[in-house]
Amino acid sequence: MDDTPGDAAMPREKAKLSIVCPASFAEAEYMTQTLLQQKGLVLNLERMNAENKQRLLDYLGGATQVLDYAINQISENAWIITPGGVMQGESGFYGDTPGL
Repeated sequence: MDDTPGDAAMPREKAKLSIVCPASFAEAEYMTQTLLQQKGLVLNLERMNAENKQRLLDYLGGATQVLDYAINQISENAWIITPGGVMQGESGFYGDTPGL
């Protein structure tokens, strides 16, 4: 059986993403729980001041290493965190690929 990403015979679980726009570092626990559920996050950090933004990114950066997730900046104030089995590409997300 062909095991290419577009193979209709191979059912694939869709990646799940939560979109969060935290106002404070206190919301980090919720984000960590989301990651532990094998979900990705899209973070909009424009509501956070520079100090708390950096603190949150440092914290989530550590969590991504422990969980084998990838974290990438997608705009000045937006980041995406995905499980290691999800490749982030220009035209979308593809499951069952090596982590970034």
